[in-house]
Amino acid sequence: MAAKTTRGRNRGKPSSNSRGKSGATVSKPVASKPPRSKPASKTVRSKQPRLNKPKPKKTAPSSVRRKLQKAVTTICKRMLWRAGQLFLLLVVLTSVLTAALWQFLPSRQQVLDADRGLIMVMEKRGNRLDMVDVARNLRLPGVNMPDKLKEAFLAIEDRRFNYHFGIDPISIATNIVRGLQGRRMGGGSTITQQLAKNLFLSSERTLWRKVKEMVLAFKLEHYFTKERILEMYLNNVYFGDNTYGVETASRQFFSKRTPDLNIYEMALLAGAVKGPNRYHIRRHPKAAASRGKVVLQAMVRSGYIEADEMESAIAGGIQKGSRKLQSISYQWLRDWIVPDLLVQLGSYEGRVRVFTTLNTEYQTYAEIAINRYLRKYKNRKTSQAALVSIAADGAVRAMVGGVDYSQSQLNRTLVNRQPASAFKPFVFLAGLEAGLDENSVVEDGPITIDGWSPRNNDDIYMGKMSLTEALSKSRNTVAAALYQYVGHEAMADLLHRLGVYGPIPENPSMALGTWEIPLLYLSNMYRTIANGGARVEPYGFMGIIDSLGNIISWREPEEPEYAVGMEMAAQLNKMLQRVVSKGTGKKAAFGDLPVAGKTGTSQGNRDALFIGYSDILATGVWMGNDNNSPMDGVGGSSAPALIWRYFMANCHDSLYE
Repeated sequence: MAAKTTRGRNRGKPSSNSRGKSGATVSKPVASKPPRSKPASKTVRSKQPRLNKPKPKKTAPSSVRRKLQKAVTTICKRMLWRAGQLFLLLVVLTSVLTAALWQFLPSRQQVLDADRGLIMVMEKRGNRLDMVDVARNLRLPGVNMPDKLKEAFLAIEDRRFNYHFGIDPISIATNIVRGLQGRRMGGGSTITQQLAKNLFLSSERTLWRKVKEMVLAFKLEHYFTKERILEMYLNNVYFGDNTYGVETASRQFFSKRTPDLNIYEMALLAGAVKGPNRYHIRRHPKAAASRGKVVLQAMVRSGYIEADEMESAIAGGIQKGSRKLQSISYQWLRDWIVPDLLVQLGSYEGRVRVFTTLNTEYQTYAEIAINRYLRKYKNRKTSQAALVSIAADGAVRAMVGGVDYSQSQLNRTLVNRQPASAFKPFVFLAGLEAGLDENSVVEDGPITIDGWSPRNNDDIYMGKMSLTEALSKSRNTVAAALYQYVGHEAMADLLHRLGVYGPIPENPSMALGTWEIPLLYLSNMYRTIANGGARVEPYGFMGIIDSLGNIISWREPEEPEYAVGMEMAAQLNKMLQRVVSKGTGKKAAFGDLPVAGKTGTSQGNRDALFIGYSDILATGVWMGNDNNSPMDGVGGSSAPALIWRYFMANCHDSLYE
């Protein structure tokens, strides 16, 4: 029993006893040992693998810290919200201010007007309007400006001109940073902003002027292309000594036209703009040369020229020409417009800028022509001459009232003189309105009207001829017959429609131009025919602004008023072209351009005229003597026609308008 008990207790465990001879396994009882007690001083090591201890959890912030974080977050949110509100408010205010100023700043047409003519600075005190200054300015179309000249100005004045919208945010930000760093600010104005200031605004350093300048720059960018803005800028930029525009400066400093400048001279002009007095090309040549090199280096950095081109330009230096800047006699036009200026100014007192219609280049040609031919005819008892030229809208582009304003201030374009045969076209026009046409057959023969029997200058009667031929040969008898045919009332009505004010003398001899009319208004009657029958009023200034750039008065474009039917004007135009091509006005012809006009010679050669027009200008020329004494054989087909041709040919061949 004991053995069974032992086997059952050790079932499944191998025995350590050796087998007996019989092969049976004998199990020896194993004595159980009590567990050994561990010494109290020793630590029992764990036989399990060592594990990484978990990181202790962060303790939650204290209540003070939580409150501080919450307060900071709240403040930041409020600041961001306030900043957003402020930015939105700023955008709204800027938009409102821009919209408001947009209406009051110059319009597109006003900018174009300001870019066209001579600018006078005048001062009004009571009923007096005195001249203060006059800007010397020759204008040049952008297509005639050298590309390198444009690039010189872009490189040094506004290298991001082609990419900004009137103001340069990058330049503005750079200036702000400079200011915060305590460095000198400046140079943030774009070419568009400079143009806005040069044309209309003052040079005062105020925030309000800067705001107006920026808004006007936006308008300029809205109305004009970049090319047109750059052209206007280069025609109005200031170079000191009352010299405005690159063409004027080119004549003033280098005695040559702008297209003839070399790269070094272009760099000198571009460099002078920053300080017209400091970098004056004549007075401070060393400073100007140093500044010019800065411009050339800027052109190299911008990729407009290569480094070797810069060195060649510097080595070439200035090469002066022979086209010097000539002074002009603007006083004739000034005296003519002063009464109207006083009316427009009303009670205003102070200094103003007057934008006149005078084209200084045309004025130069007019003065040269008159002086040249008066010298040629000085032995022909001729002492005076006058010229006036009118654009399609009535703007007077040139006005020469005499030989020398310093010797005589009489404006002979405003003096009543006999127009002679230069009046005949309007008698023929009355005949067209009465039912005749350019091919109607008329009789060149003896005629008597109320005891008056006119004769032709050659004392010859040519018989039947067309109306066109009769005008081209200036037949007196035909003009008298036409006057009789249409009647005085129809003739007077036509003249009133053409802008002749006051009573018209009821005298048949007026058909030959025996009544008197100023050259200005007779020339404007020709302007009506050139306009296809649309009559305009001649005027000498576009607008007036005060010293702060506020517009006091500006001329609004007028709707055309047709004084003559277009068909009638077209027929008379063809007849007047025949006068120049095959008639008495042959000496006025030039080139292949179709021009029209008429000669006029009063009795005894006391007045000699040629009045005509092209597609851009209607021009009248008068020669004679102030005491009404006869000249020695000078007629409208001689010197006046030659003066007219010189003036008109140069205006058409000119680089201007």
